[in-house]
Amino acid sequence: MGKIQELYNTLKSAGADVGTEKEFADWFQAPGQDGYNNRKHLYDTFKSAGADVGDSYEEFASWLNLQPKATQTVDNASKAA
Repeated sequence: MGKIQELYNTLKSAGADVGTEKEFADWFQAPGQDGYNNRKHLYDTFKSAGADVGDSYEEFASWLNLQPKATQTVDNASKAA
């Protein structure tokens, strides 16, 4: 079972209105700032309820194997050539 599915099942069994598993996964894995805000909100909610989700959001993200997407850099020197 994947970590997102594990979170979904935990929330669902606690009575949370999280939609379908796909809807939850899409919400949780939304790109950019929206996705970060969604995951941070979930972390904060779990943390305030006393759940063991790590000492920081960064630990939580590490447990989920979340990694920032690589950003593409532009080499202006080679473009000018």
